[in-house]
Amino acid sequence: MNRIYRTIWNEALGAWVAASELDSAHGKGGRSATTTVVALAVGLLLAGGMNAANAVTYPPDGLGANGCTTGASTFLGRSFAAEVNPVDGSGTYSNVIGCNANGGGYQGPNTGVTLFGSYTTATGNGAVAIGMAGLAGNLGTTVGIFSTASGTSSSAYGANATASGNYASAFGSAASATNTGSVAIGDNATAGAVSAATNGIAIGGQASVATAATSGIAIGRGATASGAYGIAQGDGTIAGATGQNVAIGSAGTTANSSTAAGGAVAIGRGQTASGNGAVAIGDPNVAIGTGAVAAGANDNATGQGAVALGNASTATGQGSVALGNSGTASAAGGVALGDTAVASATNAQAFGSGSIANVAGSVALGSGAVTAGAATSATGGTGAVSSTTIGGQTFGAYAGTNASAGVVSVGSPGAERRIQNVAAGLVGAASTDAINGSQLYAVASTTTSSISSLSTSTSTGISSLSTGLSSTNSTVTSLSSTLSSSTSAINSLSTGLSSTDSSVTSLSTSTSTGLSSANSSITSLSTSTSTGLSSANSSITSLSTSTSTGLSSANSSITSLSTSTSTGLSSANSSITSLSTSTSTGLSSANSSITSLSTSTSTGLSSANSSITSLSTSTSTGLSSANSSITSLSTSTSTGLSSANSSITSLSTSTSTGLSSANSSITSLSTSTSTGLSSANSSITSLSTSTSTGLSSANSSITSLSTSTSTGISSLSTGLSSTNSSVTSLSTSTSTAINAAKTHYYSVNDNGTQQGNYNNDGATGINALAAGTNASASGTSSVAVGDGSRASSDGAVAIGKSASATGGKAVSIGVANTASGDGAVAIGDPSVATGTGAVAMGANNTATGNGAVALGSANTAVGDGSLALGNASTAGAAGSLAFGANAIAKGANDVALGSGSVTAAPNPTSSVTIGTTTFGNFAGTTPASVVSVGAPGAERQVTNVAAGQVTSSSTDAINGSQLYSVASTTTSSISSLSTSTSTGISSLSTGLSSTNSTVTSLS
Repeated sequence: MNRIYRTIWNEALGAWVAASELDSAHGKGGRSATTTVVALAVGLLLAGGMNAANAVTYPPDGLGANGCTTGASTFLGRSFAAEVNPVDGSGTYSNVIGCNANGGGYQGPNTGVTLFGSYTTATGNGAVAIGMAGLAGNLGTTVGIFSTASGTSSSAYGANATASGNYASAFGSAASATNTGSVAIGDNATAGAVSAATNGIAIGGQASVATAATSGIAIGRGATASGAYGIAQGDGTIAGATGQNVAIGSAGTTANSSTAAGGAVAIGRGQTASGNGAVAIGDPNVAIGTGAVAAGANDNATGQGAVALGNASTATGQGSVALGNSGTASAAGGVALGDTAVASATNAQAFGSGSIANVAGSVALGSGAVTAGAATSATGGTGAVSSTTIGGQTFGAYAGTNASAGVVSVGSPGAERRIQNVAAGLVGAASTDAINGSQLYAVASTTTSSISSLSTSTSTGISSLSTGLSSTNSTVTSLSSTLSSSTSAINSLSTGLSSTDSSVTSLSTSTSTGLSSANSSITSLSTSTSTGLSSANSSITSLSTSTSTGLSSANSSITSLSTSTSTGLSSANSSITSLSTSTSTGLSSANSSITSLSTSTSTGLSSANSSITSLSTSTSTGLSSANSSITSLSTSTSTGLSSANSSITSLSTSTSTGLSSANSSITSLSTSTSTGLSSANSSITSLSTSTSTGLSSANSSITSLSTSTSTGISSLSTGLSSTNSSVTSLSTSTSTAINAAKTHYYSVNDNGTQQGNYNNDGATGINALAAGTNASASGTSSVAVGDGSRASSDGAVAIGKSASATGGKAVSIGVANTASGDGAVAIGDPSVATGTGAVAMGANNTATGNGAVALGSANTAVGDGSLALGNASTAGAAGSLAFGANAIAKGANDVALGSGSVTAAPNPTSSVTIGTTTFGNFAGTTPASVVSVGAPGAERQVTNVAAGQVTSSSTDAINGSQLYSVASTTTSSISSLSTSTSTGISSLSTGLSSTNSTVTSLS
């Protein structure tokens, strides 16, 4: 029969005795003695009186008559010399049973040796060896075939178990504890747990603590702690030799610092953390470099300070950061946040699902945003934009002309975004602030007003000119009438002179006749008188001739005068008519030109105004906001990254705290292991029972022998009485030794109430580990540590009260954290991460969706690739990003940048009407989502915006200097036009006045 026995207090005998485990004890507490090892059953054989304690040996047949058989023997592959009867030497207080058993002659009160089994050996005081070929040193205890406890106060339990270090303990087949205070627990058919370091602890088959790993802890099958104070917990985990490392999980999880003063942390399945302060958490992640952090599923952080969080994210290069699902930051200083975001250039930043920042120092902000370094008709890229020529007008010089520092993109060609809640930027020749829509409106409305005023003054001048021309026309008409009357008078004069000439001729003839008659009379009257008259007649004749000739000449002259005057007047009239016509035509033409000028100027200005308005609306506002956004982005991103860095630091701290808790849990595990050892003790008790049974059989033989030999019986009774005393003493010393051999500093306090996992049945998965009350590890190679912790999927890790890790290789650390999904990570109190690669770290954070990330306090990220950083921020849709306290990104792929920033729905804008003028054909009229740098009533300026490209298809942001240039140039042009128009009208008016004077004078 293979009955199980335990030791209880027998009130009738006044001694501890072995009894069935079904019996109960009365009187003194029985539970504390459950660790008594063997031979106490001998007390059942002893009913006689007790003699003084003496050294006793027991030959194989119980009588010492036949002795041990001679000749060498072989057992379990080992050869033994010819057998001899047991030897005690000169010692006292010892019990030695078995062929070739050797007590070594150790003596002294309470230090006698106890040996049960052939070839057992004691090499020091108080040694206890049970089992064939067992060896125990000073105060050592060994139980099991070929077991060895050679160190002072060492303990070895199990076949081939070895405890060679002082105060070392080895439990399990082939377990080995070889250095001071080391503990090895676990058995394996090939090689057992090995703890070779001072105060090292190895628990589990093939678990190993290296010689240099002072105080190292290795728990789990094949777990290895190679460096001082290292912790390796889980199947096949490795805490490397350099630094103080922590590896918790399974399947090759490795942590190894790059410096002795550092420490790496790897938690989960297949993790690799290599570097001072490197951290890898989830399944399976790689963190290589000082301070590198990889958390989630399939993440890779390579480089000093590199961070990769989420699912399949990769950060390569010093200070690079990749957060979300399949994000990639492949250059130093690169930041990629969001689903499939890519930052491929030095110091480039990509924020949002599918965003690409491929230009050094640039920022892609929002889902699908793409940066461009080359200049096109739509963007200036990283080139210089110092001026712009529209029509024949050049606008410039701009401030912020050098964009070599990088660009900021909030969308892509055909998928532009509006930037909302932009504060008014400074407008000046040196301004690099972004301009909002109200500022462009003000310029456009002022320009429209100026053009309207110019139109009115020009119209008034033209009207005045028309009045002057009308008056001049009246004067010319009046002049024409007067000249016509003059011509009639001259014609009348010519007719009168012709009649006069006839009258004078007639007068001459009649006068001549009369004078001839008179002359005859006068001749006859007086000769002198006749002579005188003749002379007078001659004179008169001469007078008549000369008068006639003169009159004829006069008449010819007058006729000629009349003709030339008529011709001249006709020509003058013609010229005046021609002048009137040409003047009228010229004025009409001038009026047309002025009208055309007014129209073309108005149209040109309207067009310019339209272009300016269009420019201002489509780009100035957006880019103005962009500038604010960029500045704000720089600041808030820096702040956000600083917060992220703080969060990561906090993560490191919380991880450290979590690991500290894990350490506590491990301590707790030790206690549960101690409970297991108690069970092992029960097995040892069972061994004692079987030994007792053997002794009982010997007793039967002795009884049978006593029937035939009463003298022998009497003598034997005396001897057995002494033996009983020795066995009782053995019970006490063995119990004391076993109690001393228990593992220290590891306990589980169930407050006196047995709960789940009390019987070490919480780990139901293959190679799983469960430690703590109600802990459950049901997944293959899963780890659950803490009250109510639950790891229910392969490779999952749950550490802390009520921590839950479900879904492939999830990691949950802290009180009531929940990680559900392949590689999901929840760390803090309490945070929830749901989805492949989802990450929630801090207090009360929630990340829901593949690659969703929530870091800080009370943040919520909902949707694939969403990201919420800060305090109480919300990323409420797929691909959305919220940075800063209380920031809210409402729509898919929206970006809320800065504390309190809130996004609204996109509002497509293709044109705008100011006054009666419509400005349109804007570029970027189909916004896919929005970027907000503030909220209504809490706007932000966007500063340090480089001058944007100014074309009809441009979607670059415009800075204040560009708006200033347009406004000042337009104002100057209007003023110049007003002056030149006024001068032209004034000059024309003067010319017309001069013409009027000339006409009046001519008249």
